Amino acid sequence: QVNMDRANVSRSVESSLRQLEDIKLIDFDIGLHRLPPALSQVARARMAHQALTMEELGQVLDPPISKSAVNHRFRRIARIAAKLRDNSGPGKL
Repeated sequence: QVNMDRANVSRSVESSLRQLEDIKLIDFDIGLHRLPPALSQVARARMAHQALTMEELGQVLDPPISKSAVNHRFRRIARIAAKLRDNSGPGKL
C-alpha cells in the first residue's frame, strides 16, 4: 500500500511539473491570454496551486469541474505546447 501511495504521489508530481512546463512555454511564446478561456482558467489555476491533484484542481475552479474535464484540458494544453515545440527551431523563437 505504501509503495502504491508513493507511486501515485510521484506520478502526480511528475504530471504537475510537465503541465507547468507546458504552461510556461505557452505563456512565453504566445501568452496565456491567447488560449481559449477554459484552458487559460485551468492553466492559471495550476500555476497558483502547483501541489493539487487534478481532482482538487477541478474543485478550486469556478464553476468546479470534474477530474476528467481537467485532464482533457491539460491534454489540449499539452498538444498546443507540443506544436509550439515542433515549430521552434533555430531562429524561430
